[in-house]
Amino acid sequence: MQFTPKKKPDMEITLCSGCASFYYDNKNYWIERINKQQKALDECMICRNRHGYDFKIWKLKSSSYNCKGGSQ
Repeated sequence: MQFTPKKKPDMEITLCSGCASFYYDNKNYWIERINKQQKALDECMICRNRHGYDFKIWKLKSSSYNCKGGSQ
């Protein structure tokens, strides 16, 4: 089952792979890249040490979805 956002994302943020993994691994959030063809990396807005991509993040109200795109 695929997550279909019904509202604007809660956050639009630049994340390095290390900081993005928090959201990918947390079943309370849905994360996806804004532009999969993005080539220029920007400074991570969390750690400010590494560079990464732009992401949209939704906080899920229930834990019926996980970030891998499936249901539990």
